[in-house]
Amino acid sequence: MLGESYTNTLFLAKRTKPLGTTAADGTFSVSLLAYSRPDGAAHALVPWRLVWSGDDALGFWCVQSAELTPGTPVEVRATRLRLIDGAGRHAGPELLADVVSLRVAVRALQAA
Repeated sequence: MLGESYTNTLFLAKRTKPLGTTAADGTFSVSLLAYSRPDGAAHALVPWRLVWSGDDALGFWCVQSAELTPGTPVEVRATRLRLIDGAGRHAGPELLADVVSLRVAVRALQAA
């Protein structure tokens, strides 16, 4: 494991849409692919696979799923960070984390 917890702003991926599903046991789950930008560098992106399950995830999905568009900033608090080999899906490894809380962040105003 890489660490116990993580809190930061990530940006939703452009090619992988967020997914809300219900398991056979009735548990709702949200899965997101997002990217962090270490030190604010636009060229250095770190992929994160975020999984959130339970009633809070369902509430978030019902209220904010329409806002989950590519590039949307999300403020995430996550636990159980681990590195997985994503070579079967894309170009390389990604961080996998279990979401504790998630909210859509306010987009920064762009200069005119």
